[in-house]
Amino acid sequence: MHYGYMGRLLFVDLSSGRLEDIPLDMDMARRFVGGSGLGARLLADYLTPDTDPFDPAAPLIFMTGPFVGTPIPAAGRYSVVARSPLTTFVGEANSGGFWGPELRFAGYDGIIITGQAEPWAVLVIEGGRAQLIHRPDLAGLDTYEVQDRLRADLNLPKAKVAAIGPAGERLVRYAAIMNDHGRAAGRTGMGAVMGSKGLKAIVVHGRQKVPIAHPDTFRDTLRRTMRHVLDDIYTQMLRLGGTILYTEVGAMYGDVPARYYTQGDVEAWTEKVSAPTLNDTYLLRHVACYRCPIACGREIQLPEYDQPKVDGPEYETAVGFSFIVGSDNLADAAYAGHLCNRYGLDTISTSAAVAFAFHLYNTGKLTPANVDGLDLSWGNSRAAIALVEKIAHREGIGDILAEGVKRAGEYWGVPDEAAHVKGLEVPYHDPRAFSGLALVYATATRGADHMSGDMYHVDTGREVPELGIVMGDPHDESEEKARVVARVIDYRAFTNSVILCHFEDVTAQGMVDLLNAVTGWDWTVEDVARAGERIYTFKRWLNHRLGMTRADDTLPKLLRQPLADGPSAGYAPDVDKMLRHYYRVRGWDEETGEPREETLKRLGIV
Repeated sequence: MHYGYMGRLLFVDLSSGRLEDIPLDMDMARRFVGGSGLGARLLADYLTPDTDPFDPAAPLIFMTGPFVGTPIPAAGRYSVVARSPLTTFVGEANSGGFWGPELRFAGYDGIIITGQAEPWAVLVIEGGRAQLIHRPDLAGLDTYEVQDRLRADLNLPKAKVAAIGPAGERLVRYAAIMNDHGRAAGRTGMGAVMGSKGLKAIVVHGRQKVPIAHPDTFRDTLRRTMRHVLDDIYTQMLRLGGTILYTEVGAMYGDVPARYYTQGDVEAWTEKVSAPTLNDTYLLRHVACYRCPIACGREIQLPEYDQPKVDGPEYETAVGFSFIVGSDNLADAAYAGHLCNRYGLDTISTSAAVAFAFHLYNTGKLTPANVDGLDLSWGNSRAAIALVEKIAHREGIGDILAEGVKRAGEYWGVPDEAAHVKGLEVPYHDPRAFSGLALVYATATRGADHMSGDMYHVDTGREVPELGIVMGDPHDESEEKARVVARVIDYRAFTNSVILCHFEDVTAQGMVDLLNAVTGWDWTVEDVARAGERIYTFKRWLNHRLGMTRADDTLPKLLRQPLADGPSAGYAPDVDKMLRHYYRVRGWDEETGEPREETLKRLGIV
């Protein structure tokens, strides 16, 4: 028995219809743990530099981790890994809800999908057995409709469904995979890869249990963990306000950008786009993922749109469809997010693409004739909603924006105006507020990625002292800051592999105790740090094999210019100086940005 693992993966060849159980390589699992780490390691066996993300031979990998499906709080997630059609580098997305645990209950740690089916195929895994069914009638249905219809048609009311919508069918390069209604594996275009394979949905259901090595020790450790989580002030705030509470907190630091990253003062808008406004005006109930005591999700009503029940916006969605397009209309932002969920779109990349069009329109680089006659004046959030519709269906200007801001900027002849890193649109945390975030964005393996290293949390007091992750000056650019950033990135590489939600503020020792109780391993805190470094470095190494260069480690022009207003006015991080520190800390070649041979050997990668 493989404690902490189900011990098998499902291999699917959509071209031939072949389904095969393959044993999980436990040595590989111990080295790369699970989630995005193990997914990336498996991905490497299939890719060459010439493999197109939409090539049928390119795999789409769904992966869980040893914590998923156990009673550990906030361990209900799964990862999706493939070559990104948006960045062309290692792509990964991560979703909560209940689908990940249900895959484990169905008997599998992960799924490796290759080939291409006649549209539209559905993969059904029930009670440890898998089958492919042909469902062309699902074409064009949105993700909510697909989830509901498949449960009804298969007579599996408790099954969990991961599905794409019209955006994935049309290969929008930042299409998402949706589960549990509004939970999204959103970033880097995993929904487009799924669409390219003719795969509309994956249905999972089962009753197996995750084997735990030391049940008694696990119960004692779990009780301590739950007490810590429930007593933690950060998780209490999330439970009360959801992630949208950060609009007011982040605004105090200058961490909430507006008008496509050109405005830093949002104080006048934060009262309308905030947790109190959402709770007092629209909230129906709090929504939790599998065994999560935090329940940061929100179910709301939108009478302005005659919507009695929709998934409420989290921070990125709320800001992306309000401040970033110059608006303070929370209802419009929530409805735009609702459309993204139904169509299967990453709300960060979608709102950033929409705001890019607004930015070019308001700086005179696009005219009404370029934007299908829409009025994209700052603040016109109804026009933003119209652009979401156009992007999802690739209509008019939406066909250009569906390619992502990097390609859209090149198409319009203004590549320097596009805010992206490695092709991935920048989220709504500003490196001019927290310098460490500049290094995270510049070097994160999937591009501009706030979840690869949450320095905005660390430098506002959320520390992990056992790993040397400590609060510092938000504008520090020293080698010590680079060292802390590296530790944070490694830690998040580990939590995204084990898999644990970032919002569960477990101590590092507590996490090690849980891991050992579940798997029977004898790891230490230092082993966790080493595993995180190995996983992150491996992804970096793989990206270089796929064509990434030192020039890709940068920030977009807009974020290298100081703002004229807001708490961080006048400051922009010297990312080149910080990168030199960072490469030395990492043991990377300072000219190429590649991990040195001795670093790869030290981590057991080569």
